[in-house]
Parts: sequence; C-alpha cells; structure tokens
Amino acid sequence: MKFFFTLTILLYTSSTFAQNVGIGIAIPDEKLQVDSTIRVGKNAIIVQGSTKKNTIKFGDGDYVTIGEQNKDDRLVLNAGSFSFANGNVGIGVDSATEKLDINGLIKIRSGAPAVGKVLTSDAIGRATWQDLPNNIGTKKKISIPCSAFQPEFASIGLNISVINGNWIYYDNGVSSSVDMYAPLTFPDGVKITQMSIYYLDNSTTDFTARIEIVTYNPPGISYSSLTGSSITTSGISGIGVFSQKLSTGVLGTIIDNIGKSYFIRISPNGNWPGIDLKIGMIEIEYEIL
Repeated sequence: MKFFFTLTILLYTSSTFAQNVGIGIAIPDEKLQVDSTIRVGKNAIIVQGSTKKNTIKFGDGDYVTIGEQNKDDRLVLNAGSFSFANGNVGIGVDSATEKLDINGLIKIRSGAPAVGKVLTSDAIGRATWQDLPNNIGTKKKISIPCSAFQPEFASIGLNISVINGNWIYYDNGVSSSVDMYAPLTFPDGVKITQMSIYYLDNSTTDFTARIEIVTYNPPGISYSSLTGSSITTSGISGIGVFSQKLSTGVLGTIIDNIGKSYFIRISPNGNWPGIDLKIGMIEIEYEIL
C-alpha cells in the first residue's frame, strides 16, 4: 500500500524598515537606544564611515565626564570648554610628568607670530608674540653714595667723616698721598658716557681733588686710570650754600669685566680743607651697545 503525503513549506522573508531598537526603554528615538549602563570588553568600539562626519554625542546636559570605573573622572566636557579635572596631558610621550608634557615642536598661530618674535606673558599668564626687546642705545645711570668710600691704607690713621650718610670729607691736614676708593659694578660691554660729581664748597683756600674711574687687574697691585675730572675750590667762603655739580663726558670707555674690577678714586692734591669741602654723590651714565 502506498501512502502519499503532501509537505507544504512556507518561506517567510521579514524586513523591518524605519524601526528603532530600544533596551530599557519602551519607545526608542534612535536606531539603538540604551537606557542603562553599557559595558564593553577589551575590544574597541569602531565608528566607521567614508567622511569626517561621524560623531559621538553625550546628551544635552551641562557636564559630561569620562574616566575609569571606580576612579576619578578625568575628562570634563562642558558647554564651550574641554578640560582635564586632574592629572597630566602628554603629547608624543607615553607618560606625562607635567600638566602639559610635549615631545616635539609647538606651533602657536595666534598673536601675530613672525621671525625673531618672543612669546611674552601678561600679568595673568596670557602669552602673545612680541618683538624682541631692543635696549641698544639705551642710557642708564648708577649712583655711588659717599658711604661706599674707603681709604686706600687704613693703617695710617686716616679719618674719613660722613655726615648723616649724605656727605663725606677728609679731616683737616690729610696728605695728598692718600686716596679713597669705592667699588663700581657695570654690565659687561657698556660704554661710559658721562660722570657727574655732586659736592659742596665752603673752602677759603684753593684746593683740587681728582675724581676718576680706575681699573684694577689682579694679581697686580696698581690701578690704571681710565678717565676723570677734577673739582677745585674757589677759595671764597660761602660759595657752597647749594650743592654744585661737575659733569664730564667720557668717550669710548668700554667696560670689560673679564679679569678686571672698577673703582671710583678720589685723590687729594694737597691737604684736604676739612669739612669745608664735602662730596655727596658720584653719578655715572652708561650706554648699552
């Protein structure tokens, strides 16, 4: 006996168009919408496309933070800002040791960059490109107070008197063989352009004192005179009611600090007329070359 069975095979093809998938949400608004935590293993999430329009967005709240699980949040995204809450940022390095650690060249396009400019900070740390400061030709001054002077040979009993720290003089009868010195400090390579002596003359006798810039070259024991001027008393009592100023031009004296020291020397030519001749200050002008 033969039996015949009819087998009916039905094939269904199902396609879903314009449908969204939701996990943890009843009505998803996107192709895949998850309303919970997503954990990804060691593999990466790849966003692939042929243009640069692929984006990853995090809601529309005020803050979005990215960090390791159970660790501090590192990256903070806020409206109009991008910041690291803590830690260091490295570019071209495996492990950054500073807040910003860069291994490579840095290009800063803003602030009118140009050849020879330097990056200069303002009071709050904002940096801009500025022209390199040029001080060539600038003239500056140094002042030597009277209290800076010392006698050349202290052992001879020389008595130098200072009045209120403003005036200096030799006591009466000091020999012309005794000089006094004050040290000078100049930037290397500058040119001395002028020296001014402020003094008070009440002497009734004629007297001259030489005031000059000298250099001392160890291991020698002598000084070499570079330039100077002389102050001369008028021999008329009362002329020094006001301070007088003697200025002299000093041309071509270039400071060389290698192996040299500079001093101001006051050399009496005769016996100092005591308190009737007082020196207040010496001012030296120099030019940056």
